Amino acid sequence: MVHYENEVPTGTKGLYLSHYTNPDGVKRYLLTTQFESTGARMAFPCFDEPDLKAIFNFEISYRYSEYTAIFNMDPIGPPNQVGDRYTVKYQPTMKISTYILAMLISDFNTDSSGVSADGVKVRILGRKEWENETNWALEETLSVVDGLSEKFGYKYCNAFPEPSGADGNCKSDQVSVPQFGAGAMENWGLITYREYYMHIDQARDPFRRKYYSTSIIGHELIHQWFGNLVTCPWWDEIYINEAFGSIGGYLESMNNVQYEWEDEYLTTQGYSGFTYDGRNTSRPMVNNANNGLLKVETPNEISRQFDSIAYNKAGSVMMMIREVIGEDLWQAGLRKYLKDNQYTSPTWREQLQAWDDVVPDFETNTDYGENDAYKPASLTEAFTPYFLQMGYPLLEISKYGNSGGQYTIKHSRFMSNNGELSQPESDYGYEWNVPLIFTDKLDKRYIKWIKTSCEGADTIIALAEDAVIDPNAKTWHRIKFSDDIISDYASNNRVKKRQAAKTVQDVYQMAISPRYKATVTYADAMKATKLLANFPAEKQNWIVYREMTDFNTFASRLVAATMDFGAGTGEAEFAEAFRSYMFGLVNNNAVHDSNNYQTTPDRCYPDEDGVGLPRDESKARMAPYVTQTQLYYASTDQSFFEQAKRLSDKLVDNSLPFLQQSADTRPDTFIGAVIKEEAALTDPINAANTPVINHFVNKLQLNNTDFKCSSTQLSYPLYSTEKNLNCELHRYWNALLSIRTQEGYYKLYDKLPVELQPVYTVEAAANKYLFRFIVNSFATIKEPIDVKNYLQTPRRLNSLVSNSCSYMTLQSDLDLQMAWKDELLDWTDESNVNIRETRDNCVSNILARSANFKNDYASVRNWLCADLNAAQPGSCDWSKDTIVFA
Repeated sequence: MVHYENEVPTGTKGLYLSHYTNPDGVKRYLLTTQFESTGARMAFPCFDEPDLKAIFNFEISYRYSEYTAIFNMDPIGPPNQVGDRYTVKYQPTMKISTYILAMLISDFNTDSSGVSADGVKVRILGRKEWENETNWALEETLSVVDGLSEKFGYKYCNAFPEPSGADGNCKSDQVSVPQFGAGAMENWGLITYREYYMHIDQARDPFRRKYYSTSIIGHELIHQWFGNLVTCPWWDEIYINEAFGSIGGYLESMNNVQYEWEDEYLTTQGYSGFTYDGRNTSRPMVNNANNGLLKVETPNEISRQFDSIAYNKAGSVMMMIREVIGEDLWQAGLRKYLKDNQYTSPTWREQLQAWDDVVPDFETNTDYGENDAYKPASLTEAFTPYFLQMGYPLLEISKYGNSGGQYTIKHSRFMSNNGELSQPESDYGYEWNVPLIFTDKLDKRYIKWIKTSCEGADTIIALAEDAVIDPNAKTWHRIKFSDDIISDYASNNRVKKRQAAKTVQDVYQMAISPRYKATVTYADAMKATKLLANFPAEKQNWIVYREMTDFNTFASRLVAATMDFGAGTGEAEFAEAFRSYMFGLVNNNAVHDSNNYQTTPDRCYPDEDGVGLPRDESKARMAPYVTQTQLYYASTDQSFFEQAKRLSDKLVDNSLPFLQQSADTRPDTFIGAVIKEEAALTDPINAANTPVINHFVNKLQLNNTDFKCSSTQLSYPLYSTEKNLNCELHRYWNALLSIRTQEGYYKLYDKLPVELQPVYTVEAAANKYLFRFIVNSFATIKEPIDVKNYLQTPRRLNSLVSNSCSYMTLQSDLDLQMAWKDELLDWTDESNVNIRETRDNCVSNILARSANFKNDYASVRNWLCADLNAAQPGSCDWSKDTIVFA
């Protein structure tokens, strides 16, 4: 027996001391753990490696009757009290790795609990005062744990030794921890989370927060099978744990919440993985082979393995295998993998072999690909290159000749930067076996395999006539289609929403990548947006509208660059044509109700005009994309702004208070209302007719020293207790910052409390409509002392310079930044801000940004002009364009 004593540290690693402050202002302490990856050794002597598993017998002693001690396993009996100490003995663990051991000593609420249909006892543990915010997490956990048990044919409780596992009698505690370094941790039977994910208020919190809660809960619960039951042999194969954790965040949530989980996966994990893996600084999924001299040995090296490759690429590759062999065989292979390898640490070979064992005749069965040209002999052969080398292929697809169904596929390694495509060296030469999935006119599905090259080669392949290629967008490659294929897809209405979104995403990423910008322009990305016009603004099509946000930065820079050009100039005509085109993509996608009445997209609001009518949660995922797109592209006479004004008026008269307005759209609602009232604000006759603006200003006057919202990562939920008003004010403040005219700025400025006026000016400098005149007002002022007296601190001036830089691209913008007087650039105090350095960085950013935007501006202008002339000859002549970029 080893006697070991250790002083418990603060921090977030090992066994550590955490704390929170209760509503009475008393600091309460708790003891908790975070052992992954090498933290167990900080708590007790052990061989702290994932493949070294053992059965652990624990007992925990603590003081104070209001505390409880929680462990991975159930206690054998009640606490044994001796004096002021309480000791709890726990049932022996299953065979377990040290990094998923956990304990908690706290005064947390333990009453939020339930039992799943399979007999899993679930508790949500957290601060007592937040007990009423745990129902969401409880219902999701109960649903997900049983759903995963069924999916993998291995009940959660079966992993627990008797008596815990007997008759489905086992536990799964979910604990919210005030100070927690990771997002969450999958400790077997005792999962720990950041508080943000466990405490949900239906009225307060937007759909996105609920979705994040669900995805994190699913991620940690699927680890109970992939990671806990079956564990990576070493950290260089951590993808074995994290790939399925990544997928698990989207599976088996409660039935009354409809998640388009495959769309969610693509736009979060998928897109992130593509970005990371598209660089020559990526790494293989299996990081112990084909990676040069890289070693994963030290704690820092181990920590670096928890990256986008382990989570996002690896999960996406598992999804690609599922797409090729189908859900049933994919699931059967995983069941076999779990059964054959439970409580052990298999490698990637056993994982692929499990699928090979359940897939009959991979090479000859046409369900997994036609065998008329090239096809791998086994699933293992097909997918090994994805496991053992970094990167992925790019397919550039065009029609071949005039014969229907013939295509030319130019294939190479995708790399976003300008490095050598063949570097770093790979045993597989950056060649991949690509399953080219397509459907014919009858939507019958086929697969043909191609072997890609690294540097670039062409393959001519026969597919179906009018084939739709990669219809579900679940394979690990990027595709650029030729213009005629894009045109065909846009007109035949057979392209699915996920494919449309992924097609736009792929060409957009090429257009902004250094390697491809010379041959793939921003206009190419705009051409692909025609695919988005086929999808009505309904709840399930949010992925299409999300893709339109890719163009928001360009749209903002275009407004900033052209707003000072008058009517009739080429600049003004181009900006209006672009706005009209993008708005047309949205507004043409109107929703039809049961009476076939065509309505505009503002009906995607979760809110309704009628007081007391229920909010339609089914719209919650789609609504923010619709409202944001309207803010970018709708003119102020459009119905969106009318709806925003009506809803905000109900805020003013308290018939629809703040927390009763949709959390998903109220930020955009308030912005839309302010923009709608701006015309009245600047009209001497109607200046008093601004009730929403007046309401926001009056609220700020009640509490003008603290209107910032708390960070979502802090320990208390948004809008709770004393923070409620401050977070509400934050929404009002942001809305007031959306004023679009210089005259509106001055009118609103005069309404604000004097102490908020300089703060408003500094933050308004980030407004794409206002930045230029604000900088001009300060940079060209005759007396620098006037600037100092007004702003009061150099930190504010530093923020103003930084804020104003975001949209600058013109030579006149560069001249403005160079006009700052030395006395202001050298202004400093004990904060040691360096305004001159901030200005110089801004100048560098303007030059770099302008070089890119100048090309993007020209390519989109020329394409849009040609597109307009094709529809109506002579409708576009922007030769009067005289804009001068920096």
